[in-house]
Parts: sequence; structure tokens; C-alpha cells
Amino acid sequence: MASFRRALIAGMVACACAVVLAAPPPPPAKAVFKMGASQQAVLQILGMPSNISQTDSDGKQIWYYKKAQVNFVNGIVVGWRDFLEKSPEHSANAAPLHLGATSEEVFAAFGFPPTALHYLNPRKRVAGEEEWKYSIGAIIFQNNHIVGWRNLNTTAISLGTAKEGAPAVDIGATAQAVIDYAGTPPTLTSYTGTDEQCWTYPDGQLVLRGGKLVRIDVAPPAPAPAAAPGMVDKGITPELEARAENAPDEVATSVAALAAYLTLPAQTEAQKARVLFHWETTHINYNAAGFFSTQLGDNNPETVLKDRTGVCSGYAFLYAALARAAGLKSEVVFGKTRTPTATPGQCEEGNHAWSAIQINGQWQLLDPTFASGSIDENKQFVRKLNEHFYLTPPGEMILDHFPTDARQQLLEKPFSLEEFQNLPVVSSGYFNSGLQIDSHPNLVVPMVRDLVLTLQGPADASLVTRVYQGGQPLPISTSFVQRENDKFVVRVTAPSAGTYTLMIFTASPTEPGKYECALEYRLEATEGAGEQSGYPIAFDNFYKRQARLIAPFDHFVPGNVAGSFDLILPGALDATIRTRYGQMHLNKQGNRFSGSTQLPLGPVQILAKYPGETPAQANTAVVSKGIRQLTLPAPRVDNYEVLLQFTAK
Repeated sequence: MASFRRALIAGMVACACAVVLAAPPPPPAKAVFKMGASQQAVLQILGMPSNISQTDSDGKQIWYYKKAQVNFVNGIVVGWRDFLEKSPEHSANAAPLHLGATSEEVFAAFGFPPTALHYLNPRKRVAGEEEWKYSIGAIIFQNNHIVGWRNLNTTAISLGTAKEGAPAVDIGATAQAVIDYAGTPPTLTSYTGTDEQCWTYPDGQLVLRGGKLVRIDVAPPAPAPAAAPGMVDKGITPELEARAENAPDEVATSVAALAAYLTLPAQTEAQKARVLFHWETTHINYNAAGFFSTQLGDNNPETVLKDRTGVCSGYAFLYAALARAAGLKSEVVFGKTRTPTATPGQCEEGNHAWSAIQINGQWQLLDPTFASGSIDENKQFVRKLNEHFYLTPPGEMILDHFPTDARQQLLEKPFSLEEFQNLPVVSSGYFNSGLQIDSHPNLVVPMVRDLVLTLQGPADASLVTRVYQGGQPLPISTSFVQRENDKFVVRVTAPSAGTYTLMIFTASPTEPGKYECALEYRLEATEGAGEQSGYPIAFDNFYKRQARLIAPFDHFVPGNVAGSFDLILPGALDATIRTRYGQMHLNKQGNRFSGSTQLPLGPVQILAKYPGETPAQANTAVVSKGIRQLTLPAPRVDNYEVLLQFTAK
């Protein structure tokens, strides 16, 4: 089977490169490839990939080399990830690089970048922009010249150093005056098509336009300890929320006027903070068009209030301005977030802004952008309040929000960037369902053939799992989840050695039969269990009835012999084994059903009958783009619900 798989990969490479392949020579000691290189060039340098994933519709293809990967579009390199970093010898006397330096100069200074991305679509980044990620930080290019950097911790790229005794800067100061006072910013973002730049320092962010300082956002001081979870007064009252939702336009002519109107009946700081948040999340639209075109517009508070639209910085600046106008202490938090993309196994890291508010002397965190709604598969903003992102416990916010200033994590022991990036990727379903990571706290999970992973969560939660490789779904039987005792137990099998993505879904609280993405892991299998491995296929009926399988756990069961089955089915009246020979009733002892029968070759199903009638759902399975949701089938046979399916061989 392994030799067949390798032959299949070789065939895919040959088809993509349109050449006849022989065993490639060993890669040269210092050979590298660049953006725009051909697949044949990569093959000559790196040799045969261990695996390939391909999307026929858009010409995308990914070649996997152990933990690294190379991305192609129409046979041309557009990026790579997770290669080992090998830097050249640095010259102590070499002049530092600067804005506008070429990619060749960066390559000479830092060597081959372990990760490099070429942005083809204007999403969070400018189309045609490149990002090279090193251990010393990320460097941003446009047209092969440096236009910015992120989290830089080196003096090899510099605008200049701070001068002792330099005067503090204020609005109108020149860029050189800022450098003399604060030195080179660790993060510098240039907005293509404008003369605006954002310079981010550990204690705040400066915005320069035309070489002059136009805005100063200072990070809050070291925070007081955050309130204990469950002890936070969120200030929610129906009267104040109705006031926010029905506020007339004439009271929103300015930040000060709106804040005064909204908070007039509020009696506590918590109520003031809440009514301002509720107005913003019900009146401000996310600027989806600007987000996708990178024309983000003016996001100062008065403009966002007037236009009723903005991106994340607009939401955060407006909330801070409203809070301050109402006499509250509030700051804008700058950092990065991780959100899942439409392709399983790939999360998107982007610059982001959210909010901090002080209530009764304690700093709290909120994200009015994420709380207000989301972008759908048509790239349209859909308003839907997400309460999770209001006064979010710091231990939960850090799972997908990493502030530039570590103090703004509000944690006794702040996470490092590496620790943040090693966390599993979480989505709203994780928080909405009350799940908690248990056995595997890191994003990357090593495995040999099989894996057992556990999660904590409420007994009435429903979980579903799926496994992907290279963005493509594997058979449903590759994974299985059920509640055992007081934990959810996830079982995964790897058909062969390689990299996989485990996605865990939770039942939607508002749409029966639909499951929303909650958690993602990256699995690194050093050995596979074979193509005939796997678990029973579970349908929605199995999950919503909170059934539990005791045995067997193999999807493929021996055929033409007697097969035994054992399950716990709370509330079931009857259960049967269904084969092409017919149905055989299992023995019932309380909620436990067991029995055996002769199994002919072919499908074997476990069915159960419950009190009352439940209409069958559509037999479909869909993962949407944007906010991913899985719709599971819930088949029925007469008055019985199909719970599980095996295959007798």
C-alpha cells in the first residue's frame, strides 16, 4: 500500500510538471528556490514530496515535505511554510537595512526564510504583497522592496536609534523626531496607496501621515487583576439595551452627545460600559468591502460614527472614545488574532484591534468587532451579536487574541508569542459549547497510527469530528467521538504517515442538525494504520441521543461470521442490527443493548426506536466557506433512527 501511495504521488508530480521523472539527484548543499520557481525546480532541489494535495478548480497545489510545505498556483511557487532556518554569516560592520531595501539584500542578510507567503487575493493584506517570516520577526515586501515588518527583534533593520535626552513627541512631530525619541518601532505597517504608516511600540501605537505624527494611542498602564470568571457584572438590563437599539439618529451627531444620551439612565460603570457596547454592535457595520479591497477608509471615531461603518480599529477607537466621553477609562488594544480560514488546517493571523475597559477599578477585555457579527461566504457582513466577546475572561481571550503589550493579556503569567501560536485554533463554537482543552494543549499533536484525545465539557454538549489532509476531507470513518464517563473521547486514525487536520464541531444552539467549528489540531503521523483502518460512521441521531458505543470500534468488521455489538442508548425503546438479511433485535437491559448475529458482506447499521416521532433531516453534509458549519444526516428506517454504520468484509 505504501509503495502504491508513493507511485500515486509520483504520478501527480509528473502530471503537474509535464516531465518524465527519474529519481531526483540529492539537493545541493546551499540550493534554494524563490517565489515564481517552477515545480520542476523545486523537485530538483527538495526531491519527491511525501504527499500532495490539489484543488482542481483554482490551480492550487501543496507539496508536503515532513513538517514543511510548498504552495503552488498553476505550477508556480507562491509560498512555503515551516522550513528550518539557516542564516548566513552576519557581518558586524554591515550597515542595517531600511525601508525600501530589496528582497535580495534581505536574503543576503538573513538567508532563506523558513516561511514565505505571496498574497494573491486582497483579503487582510495587499494583493501582490510578500511576507517573509524569520525567528527575528516578519518582513513585508511590495514589489520586492521592504514596506514594513512585524515583531522585529533585531538591529539589522533600522530607521535609527533613540537619542538620550530627546524631547517627547506630540501631534505634528516629524518621523525623525519620533525616531529620536522612541527609536525604530518593532512593528511598522505601511498602507499601500496612501502615505500613512502605523508604528507600534510596546507601550502604544503611533500613526504617521505624510511623515507627520497624526495620532497617538497609548497602551494602558499595568492592569489591576482581572475579576474572577463568573463574578463579572456585565451591566445588562433590558431597558438600557432597548435604549441603545432605539436611539434616534439626532442624538448621534457627535461622540460626546451620543455617550451622554446613552448613559443618562445608567447607574453603574458596568451599565455605562454595556449600553455603549450594545449601541456600537447594533449600529456600526463592518466595512467588508474595504477589508477585501484593502481600502480601509478613515477609522477615526467621529468618521466611524458619521458613516456607521469601519474595520476593527474603527470599532475599537469609537468604543474608547465613547467610554472616555462617559467618564470611563478605556484603551485600544493592538495585536494579532488567529481565525480559521475556509481551508481546514490553515488559520489566518492578522493585525487586529480590540478594547480594554476599566469597571470598578478592574480592567476587562472586549472585542466589539468580533461581537457585532461576521463575514459570510458572499463576503457580506452579517450582524449577529456574539456575547462571548464582551468582558471575555482573559484566559479565554488569549486563545485567539494576542496583544502587542503583554500586560494587556491581564494574566499573571502572560503567554509568549510562541506559546500563543502553539495553542489549538479555536472558534466561537468552542466558547458557546463550554468545551475545555484537556489532554492535548498544543496545536501540533504527534501520533503513530492512532490517537486518543480528550476534552472536557457539559454532559449535554454534542460533538462531531472530521479529519482533513491538504484541505480535503478524509472518509468520515477516520475519526470518532463520544462521551465516556465525564469526558469527550476523540479517536483518530491516520491512513499513512503525513500531516492531518483534526476539526471538532459542536452542535449549533439555534439550528438543529448543524454543527459549528469549535477547535482544530494539526496531527503529525510518523506511521499510518493503513487504508482499511477506521471507526464506525456516526449520524446526527447518535450524537443528539447521547448514545455511547462499547464495542466494536472498527469500521470494518469480519463478514460471513457472527458479529457482536454493545451500546448504551439512553431513552431508547428498542435497538436492532440491520443488514441485507433484515433486522435482528438487540437484548435490552435498562439503557444497555447488546447481541450478535450473522453478518453478510456489506453495510451493517445500528438502529434505535425512541418515544414520539422525530422528522428526518436532509441527508446532506456541507462545510460552508467563511463561518464553517457542518450539516449531518439523520436517516430513519420506518420508526427507527439510524445511529451507526459499519462495513462487513
